[in-house]
Amino acid sequence: MIRSLGVRWRAAWSLWLAAVLVSGSMSPGPALAGDLPKAGSFSATFVNEGRTEAVQIGKDEWSWTFFGRIATVNESGAGPWHNMSGDCLGMGIGEQSSGYCRLSDADGDMIFEHWTESVAGKGTSKVSGGTGKFEGIEATFEYDYVLLPSSEGRVHLVGKKRGRYTLP
Repeated sequence: MIRSLGVRWRAAWSLWLAAVLVSGSMSPGPALAGDLPKAGSFSATFVNEGRTEAVQIGKDEWSWTFFGRIATVNESGAGPWHNMSGDCLGMGIGEQSSGYCRLSDADGDMIFEHWTESVAGKGTSKVSGGTGKFEGIEATFEYDYVLLPSSEGRVHLVGKKRGRYTLP
């Protein structure tokens, strides 16, 4: 029974992720550097799925690591964080955590993020650069997410990123 629920959960998760990405991908093809506004605000939905490892470091204190896969859709239907996916790596103690994400679009152009959290489910991020059309991008944003049910050692979450970016 548990095994079949896990299979159903993965199937439902995959269908939901595909629906989110397809619903945001109805816009024209990837933007060229000249097509992107030099500055703007954004709001993007993201999903992240990954693995965690935890080590008890005190009576009621844990340290943990996280590696996950992320996908984002910009609600405007274009620009940075639209139809991008990548990897995230992080670590923390209790609710304090920080880490990095590398996202790329269909052209292979990347955005590099450094995130920090002091309360589980809410944090801030600063973009530490990009490649291709995102070369020289600067951005800061806030994000929040909810954890979805998952098995031990796994993490599934969905959330929103909201902020501003500038390009040279």
